[in-house]
Amino acid sequence: MLMDEFKKSFLKLDGTQGGAAVIMRCSQPLVAMGGKRNKDEERYLDIIREANKQISKLTICDARPNANAVANKEVLQLSELEGADVSSEEKEAQGRSYHFVQLPERRLEPGSRGGYEGGDAHPNAELFFWDIHNSHVTRDPLKKLKDIVYPNVEESHWLSSLESTHWLEHIKLVLTGAVQVPDEASLGRSVAPVHCGDGWDRTAQLTSLAMLVLDSYYRTVEGFEVLVQKGWISFGRKFASV
Repeated sequence: MLMDEFKKSFLKLDGTQGGAAVIMRCSQPLVAMGGKRNKDEERYLDIIREANKQISKLTICDARPNANAVANKEVLQLSELEGADVSSEEKEAQGRSYHFVQLPERRLEPGSRGGYEGGDAHPNAELFFWDIHNSHVTRDPLKKLKDIVYPNVEESHWLSSLESTHWLEHIKLVLTGAVQVPDEASLGRSVAPVHCGDGWDRTAQLTSLAMLVLDSYYRTVEGFEVLVQKGWISFGRKFASV
């Protein structure tokens, strides 16, 4: 998450009624040339942490599987050393009591450098991976799910057919992460940031579900419309192309 990615952009704040905990979202952090650390970015996260007097560490939630995030970072750093042009696309090998801040997300283009937070650069943060796969992996289970419910449902084999799709395994991972975000916030801890690869899929799922848990307003028809607008459409989610 390099500071120059946020130039000419601004933070969006939802909810102003008390509470020190914040939930922030973005896409995966970028790796500087040669793995160089960005002091401005490190200080930026420190300022977020220091703003919440109840905590000593930030909670950073990476929705991706650990192995994928590590591989993404290592492959991209290796590509720099070898001078190769490697796509950075991830490969699969306000509540009323909370301030909800959304960082402008960015779509990673081929040749960009991605990775994850951690190490000496963020000693005052705890990094968690939630092992949620991206749309390239979940597309096949979704297709299998559609096949068993349309045009007809075989009642006698429903449970076994559903299990064979592995769809519920992916749903379980998303819901588990979505519950952990408000759990952290309800304890006064700042979750900053929540991200995946490009920040369009899993990130929006997790933060939106967290808002549904934290604030009953978003469980109304009007509130749900607001949630979809600010959490998905405003960030350029291409619903029609998925």
